Amino acid sequence: MTETLSPVDHDARAAQVARWGAFHHARNVIMQLRSWWVSLFAIGALEPLLTVLALGVGLGVVVDAASPGALGVPFLQFVAPAMLLSSAVHAAQAENTLGVFSSFKWHELYQAAASTPTTPSQLAEGHWLGATVRYLINCATVIAVLLVFGAITPASVLVLLPVAVLTAWSFGNPVMAWTALQHDENGQFSILSRLVVLPLTLFSGTYFPLDVLPGWLHPLGWISPLWHGVNLTRILTLGQAAPAWLPFVHVAYLTALSVAGLLIARRIFHLRLTGALPHPRQKRTRKQAASKPVAVPPSELSDGQSMLPRTHHSASFSGRFPVVAARGLKANWGANSMLMATGAVEPVLYLLAMGIGLGTFIGQVQAGTSYAAWIAPALLATSALNGAVMDATWNVFMKLKFDKLYETMLSTSLGPLDVALGEITVALVRGGIYATSFVAVMALLGLVGSWWVLLAIPACLLIALGIAALGIAATSFCRTFQQMDWIMLVLMPMFMFSGTFYPVDVYPAPIAAAVKCLPLWHGIEMLRDLNAGAVSWLTAGHALYFVVLAMLGIAAPQGPVPAVSPCGVAT
Repeated sequence: MTETLSPVDHDARAAQVARWGAFHHARNVIMQLRSWWVSLFAIGALEPLLTVLALGVGLGVVVDAASPGALGVPFLQFVAPAMLLSSAVHAAQAENTLGVFSSFKWHELYQAAASTPTTPSQLAEGHWLGATVRYLINCATVIAVLLVFGAITPASVLVLLPVAVLTAWSFGNPVMAWTALQHDENGQFSILSRLVVLPLTLFSGTYFPLDVLPGWLHPLGWISPLWHGVNLTRILTLGQAAPAWLPFVHVAYLTALSVAGLLIARRIFHLRLTGALPHPRQKRTRKQAASKPVAVPPSELSDGQSMLPRTHHSASFSGRFPVVAARGLKANWGANSMLMATGAVEPVLYLLAMGIGLGTFIGQVQAGTSYAAWIAPALLATSALNGAVMDATWNVFMKLKFDKLYETMLSTSLGPLDVALGEITVALVRGGIYATSFVAVMALLGLVGSWWVLLAIPACLLIALGIAALGIAATSFCRTFQQMDWIMLVLMPMFMFSGTFYPVDVYPAPIAAAVKCLPLWHGIEMLRDLNAGAVSWLTAGHALYFVVLAMLGIAAPQGPVPAVSPCGVAT
């Protein structure tokens, strides 16, 4: 007996989608979380835990000991609302940059959905609703961590959670509108993080009151949604003195940004998906487009085809790695020059914010050494590390996963080791430029303690060498953005726990011993020795550490990258 299927009422289905299109898309956004729930919850739980331990508990020991009662409450309680809201803003940044861009550019999910009765405006609203669920998950996790450490009270959650979500909207909605205008990824999202998100995080009264900064920096805080959110929570939960009308101003400002950002995003989604906002490249005439040869990436070729004839050579090294390095440097200092330049700004912002702002409450860490002078070498090491990490991880990942650049390179006489050494050379140049610029800033601020600091630049190159080699080896195992998040999760505790902002002796002995195994700790101690002129055999031991790290990274077995591996032998 054949079962008869009931006919589908397509008109009714289309009407339902047209009516509830935003909720349908929001459900799809939420359902996507299932594919990487392990990464979401692990990173979502570990990141706030590490942040609270490092910048709340660890740094709080130093601040409370140096200036007891200066902030009115213990340091951990003072920064707790700021940590929550900063986490919400960072979640909003992630959801409304790559989350929106990938749906337009790489996966074309919006274009597919727009071919249904779902309207472009509903897609914007659906993304907003789905992102809100992410914000709630993120904020709930941070709140749970803060409750465990006694940084907030259970009653304060009723205030903190809605304000955190409102702050995330006030930043994320305008960013969603801006992202919808982007047709190509040229590093603008990293620039947004460095020149917008980071300054807002550091100069919005998060770790110290805005009043301790020079007056010309105060407007940066006033326009920051994070500053309004942080001050609102401190007024409502910590009893911070303020006029009775000020909380209403904070709420009105955050609400206005949220509503305006969503309305503009809806409009831009509509214009782009209806063709009223064409790609800049579409300005070419059809004749120009037809006359220009189109390069086909290897990923779009049929099976068994290649853009260049594949040369199967046995040697993994031909000695032509300078060609790879020259190509990488040309790309970095061409279209990505702004991205490269902003990378040098990041540690300087930390130095100005933490060294000057927070240094007001800490004073001297060691006899005759100000807090700014003490953290400057640590940030110098971080600058070299960041420069190497960006080239050795995300740049390599994009070339492997999307550009398929290495497949083309290995179709020539270049071997895998040539590619690896070329990418490492690019990372060294980037790390060296970052280090040189930061040493110049140290000199201008009077934070240089010895002529030995001239050796800090080659020391930074050594740090960059070790980190780049290890980073390329680790990146070769990554298949997804979520797996790359795990690499970033390793870097974050290094930055926070390696004695960057406070001495490691505040930890219990077992934890301090574990910290001293981290690469960044060795880099920080080496540069502090050089800056202070206290060079010893321990300094040489720190340098040897990075030599061994570089050798291990180059010799390490590589992950199962399709067709080729960036280091080691072709698979």
